[in-house]
Amino acid sequence: MIQSMTGFGRGEYAAGNRQISVEVKTINHRYSEFNIKLPRKYAALEDRIRQRLSGAISRGKAEVFIKAEDREGSEREMYIDKTLAARYHEKIQDLAGMLDLPMDLGVTQLVNLPGVMNIEDAAEELDEAWLQLEKPLKEALEHLLDMRRKEGQRLAGDFLTRLDYLEKLRGQLSAKAPLVVEVYRQKLAGRIAELLGQQPVDEGRLVQEVAMFADRASVDEELVR
Repeated sequence: MIQSMTGFGRGEYAAGNRQISVEVKTINHRYSEFNIKLPRKYAALEDRIRQRLSGAISRGKAEVFIKAEDREGSEREMYIDKTLAARYHEKIQDLAGMLDLPMDLGVTQLVNLPGVMNIEDAAEELDEAWLQLEKPLKEALEHLLDMRRKEGQRLAGDFLTRLDYLEKLRGQLSAKAPLVVEVYRQKLAGRIAELLGQQPVDEGRLVQEVAMFADRASVDEELVR
C-alpha cells in the first residue's frame, strides 16, 4: 500500500498533576531523520523515543515536539548550592573591603543570586516516566500513520487516473502512427509529380525515401516507455 511521507499526529496524556502532549510531523526526505525536542527531564528517554520512531517511520524527516506540564500541587525540589553561595559571599566581602563599603549582604539577597537556589521537579523513576510518555507518543504515531495512509490512497488514486489517461493517449498514438507514413508518402508523391510533370516517378526511390522517413518518425520506443 502506498503511503505518503507527509503527515501529522498528536497524542495527549493526563493523570494526576501531569499533562504530556506529543506532536509528530513528517515531511518528504530521502532517508529517515528524526529531530526531537523534549523537556530536559526526559532527555534520558531520547533513545527509546528514537527506537519507537524507527519502528513506525522508515522514510521521511520527522519533527517531534514533546511538552510536559505539572499542574499546581506537583512535587518540586529546592536545591541550594552552598559552595557557590560561599564564593559569592567571599568575593563580595573582598569587594566591600577594597572599596571601604559596609558589608550588608543578607541571606535573602544571597540566595537570589544566579545559580544559588534552583527549583526542579522531583526526580522520578525512568521507567515510570516512560510509561507516561509512551502513551501519547503511541497515539501521535497512530494518527500520523493513519494520515499518511489516507494521503497515500489519495495519491494512488490520482496516479491510476493519470495512468489510465496516458494509456488512452498511447492507444490513440499507436493507431495514428502508421497513418503518418502514408500521409507523407502521398504528399511526397504529389510533390514529385508536380516537379516532374509527365515524366514517370521512380517508385524505388520513392519507397526508399518513405522508408527513411518512417524510420525517423517511428515512435515505437516512446510508446513502449
